[in-house]
Amino acid sequence: LEVLNGRLALEKERRAPEASRIRTQDLELLNNNLEWVNRLGSIVNASLDWNQIAHSLFDELKTRIPLDSFGIARCPGEQVTLEEYVRVEATGIATVPSRDCPRICTLVRQASSDRVPHQVQDNEGSLLAIPLILFDEVIAVMFAEKNRGERFDETHLSMLEAVAPVVAASFKNAESFTAL
Repeated sequence: LEVLNGRLALEKERRAPEASRIRTQDLELLNNNLEWVNRLGSIVNASLDWNQIAHSLFDELKTRIPLDSFGIARCPGEQVTLEEYVRVEATGIATVPSRDCPRICTLVRQASSDRVPHQVQDNEGSLLAIPLILFDEVIAVMFAEKNRGERFDETHLSMLEAVAPVVAASFKNAESFTAL
């Protein structure tokens, strides 16, 4: 038993530097992600012009998530009647009629009514929709899109979910400012 305990102690001692290195890497990654979410908060709170916020957000999201377009769809009231949405691409910002992309509209409605993220991956690409919830109300849905090829993974979903509350508050502030 003493020999076995001695071997276990030696093995634990041998693995300690590796465990410490892994712990340090995990903490550095967590700190890096927290700094990024904080930077995103600063970006989305720097303006009350929603188009400017959306464009800045798209530019920053692209540094961490490979995406081709990003958008926000307003979801007023209990029933989602999506007539148009804001879509940001590398070429600029556009307000798009819902009839132009039923695929996005379907996913936005699902995310809004279910109050959880939804994802679709098909021949057209990968699309991820995250509900923006503020005071227990879905006020909008943000979506990220990749064209053919690459797919969103769990890391991308986690990053978008992490920034959703900040984006929701900024979206509501900009919307309230516009109403005033």
